[in-house]
Amino acid sequence: MDKIEQELYNWCDEVNQSKIAAFRGVRKMIEKHQDDIVNYFKEGQTNAKAENMNGKIQRFLANNFGIKDRDFFMYRIAGYFA
Repeated sequence: MDKIEQELYNWCDEVNQSKIAAFRGVRKMIEKHQDDIVNYFKEGQTNAKAENMNGKIQRFLANNFGIKDRDFFMYRIAGYFA
């Protein structure tokens, strides 16, 4: 275990020992995303590009709801993301 993981683990232990209820939810969220957090501090990588693409797809789908022609839909999506 490297220093970053150890410090995060120690922080979670301190939160467990504290009596502040608000930190429990934060601790659970950090434990759930621990791998992503450690990866960011080690490699500087995030999933921002994937989240951005997902947002674009969601907006596109919302704006083009109800298209029945699948070929035309794929043509529009290819043009939108080109």
